[in-house]
Amino acid sequence: MFECIECTKPEHKNLRAFYQPKEKKITFCLQRLQEEDICTMMRHELVHYFDHFQGYTFGSAKELACSEIKAAKIGECKDEVFRKKCTRLVAQNNIKDRYPIRYKWIVNKVFKKCYSFFD
Repeated sequence: MFECIECTKPEHKNLRAFYQPKEKKITFCLQRLQEEDICTMMRHELVHYFDHFQGYTFGSAKELACSEIKAAKIGECKDEVFRKKCTRLVAQNNIKDRYPIRYKWIVNKVFKKCYSFFD
């Protein structure tokens, strides 16, 4: 379920951690993680793991954006004052490589529904 490796593939160049649905595995990139990041990244990637078992395939832009919104809210964005803004920005950044032109629109389209999922 978990592995810690040196992430050297080009598609992993900016990642600290990622979820691999086919393998049902969370990978941590050792060269990019600080000790204090591990719990944050664990929470973030476990949301993707949860979504996968809820039927998400991460094949559609909206599905991926929704999972990133939930993961950012639970993982990185803890400050209550800036939580919504942080969540939106983290989610946009996390889908930007895959959807470079429409990433803001995609996140904004599903934000309200997905942000309130854990409330």
